[in-house]
Amino acid sequence: MKKRIDRLSRNLAREGLGDEISAGILAEGAGRIEQNTLLIVDPTDIAKKYAKKMEYLARVRDGSEKKQSEGYWVDTVLGQGLIRPR
Repeated sequence: MKKRIDRLSRNLAREGLGDEISAGILAEGAGRIEQNTLLIVDPTDIAKKYAKKMEYLARVRDGSEKKQSEGYWVDTVLGQGLIRPR
């Protein structure tokens, strides 16, 4: 099990892996988008109330507490095909 964890960890640290995964996800999604596909964008955030030293922390608005706090910005895009009448 330790060797398996070491191998997976080594592969995850490989340079350019993130770019390859991103390109694959974009290619997969692009094949499903048509002329009449609605793209719904949800720019949201996740507040990390107790985070102090996490990478890439930013100031976000915590809607639950109605104040600024540390957290992450998250962009989600959903593609929804239109139903065409017959």
